[in-house]
Amino acid sequence: MNKDILTQDEIKKLKYLFAQLSSCGIKIEGGWAEISLGQNVNGENLKELLRTFGVKSEELDYSSFHNLVSFPIKKGDLAENTVIFPTLDSFWVKASSLDHELPYYIILDGGERVNNGMISFLMPEPIIKKINLFLKWSRLINNISRYSFYDKCIYYVPDKNNIKEVEIIIPSNNLSIIDEIVEINKINFDFVSELLNIIEVDDVMTSERQSILRVAISDFVDNKCVLTEIIEKDKQIYKRYKDLVDLYTKKFSIDKVLSEIESKYIEYTSKINDIISSTQNKAYAIPGALIAASALIKAGNLLIGSLVIIGLFMIFLITFVSNQSYKDSLDELNTSLEKSFKRFQILEKRTQIYKEAGDTSTKLSDKITKVKRRLILVNAMNFIMLIVGGIVLYFNNQDELYKIFFEKLSLS
Repeated sequence: MNKDILTQDEIKKLKYLFAQLSSCGIKIEGGWAEISLGQNVNGENLKELLRTFGVKSEELDYSSFHNLVSFPIKKGDLAENTVIFPTLDSFWVKASSLDHELPYYIILDGGERVNNGMISFLMPEPIIKKINLFLKWSRLINNISRYSFYDKCIYYVPDKNNIKEVEIIIPSNNLSIIDEIVEINKINFDFVSELLNIIEVDDVMTSERQSILRVAISDFVDNKCVLTEIIEKDKQIYKRYKDLVDLYTKKFSIDKVLSEIESKYIEYTSKINDIISSTQNKAYAIPGALIAASALIKAGNLLIGSLVIIGLFMIFLITFVSNQSYKDSLDELNTSLEKSFKRFQILEKRTQIYKEAGDTSTKLSDKITKVKRRLILVNAMNFIMLIVGGIVLYFNNQDELYKIFFEKLSLS
């Protein structure tokens, strides 16, 4: 029978056993447990119940003459999974060896703490609560330790430029130390229970949570301490852990957002550079226009000069329309940029993210403005070349132009 998991029927029988024992006189002495049967307690029935719940000794005996049930309590007389414990010390030895709470138990002699009365799972005594609190913390420390031994745990935490070793003593052989942990009205399982739930989750962040808890504990204890010192400062340790996790989460979030900002910067820079590259290609039309203007000087007649002017006009028109398209793309890019970085502006002005986002947004806006100016310059230069070509054509063919002009006037 697994005594950590009992059926409802078994729990009912265990409660019945406790009720039967409560009406009996119990004496633990000389390595034996002697149970003087109370009124209406059936010896054979009690004997079977004791065997069911962990007394396996062949010397378990019921004497009707003495109205007594007795059994030895030496090592091996009780089953490994027994819920019957002769003394509080035997319960403590068993619980500390398992390193977890025992949900079901009957302690025949609780010692001076309960006036040598019984202790059961039905109404846990303060000392049991302290033991359970100790066991929870012990399990937690074991989970975050680098090395775990029977009576101590060791882990390491960063300490400026060095690594600090922290050694935590586990007083598993001294129940009196456990009894002095905290006042009963100050016992709180919430802190250690939540920390255990957090640390025992197995995911990609497990090692980070363990590291943070190590640091949180180390902030309140010396390099070598006793587990009870940690338990007494459970509230401070819990709050410190939460603060450190909050800092870590914010740093992780900041790094992630900064990475996103950097990615946005690269993305927008790439788009701007593509437009710059295209405008540079269009700027190559300017030397061509200059060559065409030079050809006008050598052109001997109006027809050839007119063809050159038409070519210059087409260069100007194509470049202007193309650059206008680039300008529209830059306007759209700027709008997209504002939307992308607007969500970072809700942060406080002191934050690193706000500053980084603002600087990046400004850099990209400046780049877009410079590209727009370059487009205007390219358009202006092409227009100037067209005007220069017209002027050269006029002065180079002035007589012929006057002749054509006056012939038209005479015809009209």
